[in-house]
Amino acid sequence: MTKWIADIGHAVAVTLLLVAAIEAGPPVVSTPAYALVLISSLSLVLRRPYPAAVLILTTACTLAVYIMDQPDIFIELPVLVALYTALRAGHRAIGISTGLAYLMSLVVMNVAILPGHPAREEIQDRVMLLGWFVAAMMLGEAARLREKRAADQVRSHQETALRLAGEERLRIARELHDSLTHSISVIKVQAGVAVHLA
Repeated sequence: MTKWIADIGHAVAVTLLLVAAIEAGPPVVSTPAYALVLISSLSLVLRRPYPAAVLILTTACTLAVYIMDQPDIFIELPVLVALYTALRAGHRAIGISTGLAYLMSLVVMNVAILPGHPAREEIQDRVMLLGWFVAAMMLGEAARLREKRAADQVRSHQETALRLAGEERLRIARELHDSLTHSISVIKVQAGVAVHLA
């Protein structure tokens, strides 16, 4: 339940950040693009149960916004959060391929389809965006490894506890066996003496 509340909080925070960035600047985002920005950021609520689907959705929405309006704001924030979550969940192939596809699409659009800004600025922006994507991927992978290591430690502690409990049961069984053997030997001697006396 707390993860669900945290995911809602993250989605709302990203949405508010993007809305504030859009509203602060000149009207560079059309109504359909605005709706796609909202869909992209609010879809982060479902990022834990459906990390790959949310990554694909946020990437598609963000690309569509870029094609429609070429905004000068950082609209890739939902994609970065979804990318981090996908890699944290272990979806390396889809995370890396989606991130690379998004970046390559932007490069192709800037160079061939939508020339509008100087090429040098666009290349610098894409290199900086590549850095953000690599950082999101590395953080997601680091979080996945940290969680895996913690799970391995818990499993190791459980196995150790089970082994110690098994050894304790074996020790008790041996003591019980020794005690019964001694008692049976004493009974046998006493029975032998009783037979001899009789």
